[in-house]
Amino acid sequence: MKRLFALLMALMAQGAVIQPADKSSYHPIASPLPPTDCKGFYATAVPWQKRLDFYKNFTVVEFGSFEDIADADTQGFDKIVAYEWMAGFYRFERNVFTRYALAHPKKLLNREPISKEDYFYDMCDAELVDKRVEYLVSEVKRLHIAGLFFDWANDLFLDEEEYRPLAETLKKRHPHTDYAACLKHFLARLKTHHILIITNQAYRNPELLQYVDYDMCESYMSAVEESDTIAPIGNVITNIPYTLYQPLEEVFAYFDHFHKLQKRYGFKNMIYMNYLAPKFVTTSKGLEAQKPIEGIYYNYVLAKLGGFAQFSEVPFDHTLEIDPIYFYDLGTPLNGMRKEGDIYFRFFSKGFVLLAPTLHQERYIAIDMPKSLYDLKEGCKLLSIKGKVTIRLAPVYDEIVERYEPIAKVFLYED
Repeated sequence: MKRLFALLMALMAQGAVIQPADKSSYHPIASPLPPTDCKGFYATAVPWQKRLDFYKNFTVVEFGSFEDIADADTQGFDKIVAYEWMAGFYRFERNVFTRYALAHPKKLLNREPISKEDYFYDMCDAELVDKRVEYLVSEVKRLHIAGLFFDWANDLFLDEEEYRPLAETLKKRHPHTDYAACLKHFLARLKTHHILIITNQAYRNPELLQYVDYDMCESYMSAVEESDTIAPIGNVITNIPYTLYQPLEEVFAYFDHFHKLQKRYGFKNMIYMNYLAPKFVTTSKGLEAQKPIEGIYYNYVLAKLGGFAQFSEVPFDHTLEIDPIYFYDLGTPLNGMRKEGDIYFRFFSKGFVLLAPTLHQERYIAIDMPKSLYDLKEGCKLLSIKGKVTIRLAPVYDEIVERYEPIAKVFLYED
């Protein structure tokens, strides 16, 4: 492996790693794939879902509220984090702390739930913050979990028209205090208790990042939208969801932004949480939902290109997000993201990733490689002949949404 590592470094330094090839040089052979050899980093589990073994293979799992965790079988999980809404709580939530807040309405920014659903904490109230920190830390210890995931971890909601009364109340009570500074104080207090802290979009108030372990962004690679087309799916007639892929130039711009924030504030990494619709195929009974394998690989590869953590949910049917791709160790990055023509790639010490975002016809490419490769998505081995391995890139056209899917591939070097 050391010799292969050195050879790869030399090849990449020369910049000549991908060349056009033809079909005759493509030599796939049926072969068992290497066994998975690592844990994935982060996933969200559905506590009431019967099939939880998949999620036990991740180091950190967001498992819902304290109540969800208390009621679930969490044996076999490594690190569990509980879901908390940073700004407030839902009307139906009842626990020791929400009952305290409701009994002391001056600790809230609204006396009646907004849209009949939401209450918001006055996070600039020192007593409330003290009691909330005490409550959260005690629950983490009681449940023997690793820490907390805070949703909506910024102050942007105060700029929305619907929440203007909250901003006005906050200004009257704390005319010389910035709400983001209050969030900063809250997180700083929690940090002293040495629990794992993950936030959702704390980067919107970037000074918060110095008090968190990981920040998250949602749908920055892919999101789920609902189409206007109605069809029977299983036993339900519903609007067909589809996957929206974000423009790559936006994805890469955020890559640069997040790396700068990471360097400045020292948090460990950004977690990309993405959402996918199933792949739908037409059957005699209507549409059948299948695993969106192209989307799962696309998000995985994009994250590897940028050096970020990532997980893809399939909200339509969470069993369709289950895939072993997260459990292969690609090793140490050997370079940053590279591009040749319209293909992006990045090499690691144990394998590499490749992305062809606009593939409309079959293509073969050769890569300088002294050993054979495992193509994880195709489930085969690709032979090295005269120091080169030829890879086949096949277009995938989705007839339901009438578009070509981006093609992402993951390869492991043969030992």
